[in-house]
Amino acid sequence: MRAETFPIKMQPSVRRNLEEIKSVLKCRGYHFSGKLLSIEEIKYNLTSLGNIKTAGKTMKKNIDSVHTDLSLRLPIDFPVMKLQHATDWESLQEILKSKSFKGRGDHEREEFRDLSFWSSDNCPKYIESARQQAYDKVRHVRNAKRFQTEIKEQYASSPAFDHSASRYGNFRLSFPLSYLLFLYKTQHCGGEEPQLRILGTDIYKQEIAHYIVVHRPNTDQFNDLLSVPTAISGHMPFVYWMEERLFWRPESTSRSLKLKISEEDCQVRPSDPPPHSRRSKPWRKKRAYEPRCVWNELVVAFHLPGNGRLQLPMSELLTHLTPCDVLQPYLRKTPMQKHEAKAIIGRLRKEFSRERRRQNIRERPKKTSTYDKCLE
Repeated sequence: MRAETFPIKMQPSVRRNLEEIKSVLKCRGYHFSGKLLSIEEIKYNLTSLGNIKTAGKTMKKNIDSVHTDLSLRLPIDFPVMKLQHATDWESLQEILKSKSFKGRGDHEREEFRDLSFWSSDNCPKYIESARQQAYDKVRHVRNAKRFQTEIKEQYASSPAFDHSASRYGNFRLSFPLSYLLFLYKTQHCGGEEPQLRILGTDIYKQEIAHYIVVHRPNTDQFNDLLSVPTAISGHMPFVYWMEERLFWRPESTSRSLKLKISEEDCQVRPSDPPPHSRRSKPWRKKRAYEPRCVWNELVVAFHLPGNGRLQLPMSELLTHLTPCDVLQPYLRKTPMQKHEAKAIIGRLRKEFSRERRRQNIRERPKKTSTYDKCLE
């Protein structure tokens, strides 16, 4: 896969590339095309905006409260071994019936059309190793030993590292990245190597999503985008390709920074809750206030134009399908309980096994099989 060197020193990004992400005339956040922005660059760009909207104000406020914290300067590399795609029951039925994933040709955002989105599925083994590395990098700080457990627990605590819940549905499909790239190579690249390029950065109230796109080598649609770089001396980018593996180096991995860590000291961060609004409902359950932090997400998007699909065997789809809880804010229509999703998966696997046994004994298939009815 083609790779380019990354500039040693990243200059603050120009304001003209920062665009609003709108939903029914409401600004949900901002998008920066063609670059993976650092937290400092995001702060610079948002400060430069003349009319910053609510999402930008919240992001900037969250950055201002933690941007000097040593927790955001712990360069730890995560090998991206697997990708996950979370979805709801309605979309899962389409995936299983077609035995494939497809891009959204009608996506409201032009830069996201014909893309199938997957996020990094971080192995628990690497997460535990990273937590130990995070502590090792700050153990010289005064009081760090006293807060050793808390330092480890706050690292990799964001939704990007949560395998148990999702905002996109109760069903989670997870596959090795190498397997998905192989399928894309054979199905869409004619055996040539797929290309990985930097698509851009989405900026929300807390989440900073870094996007890279996988595309065919014979398309010129992404020629203006930089290729995913290789690691070079003097600078390590947020994502890079080395020895046939993709690595992710997030700046921030925490939903909340309960500890304030500087070069001199480690202490509990003041967490005075905001004053109650007059509109607050007395019957609402009060939650413990936690000092908020921005966090990084890595998204890999496969380019599937012209109704193209990434096809997988049914056995693989069902084997790598697991249930998950709902994470707020939920971005789909109707959530269900995790036990309901688990029951559906069990039923799907059971009916599929029955269908395979019928085929093995060469029974004449019915027009509508039990398995098809299971998906209705």
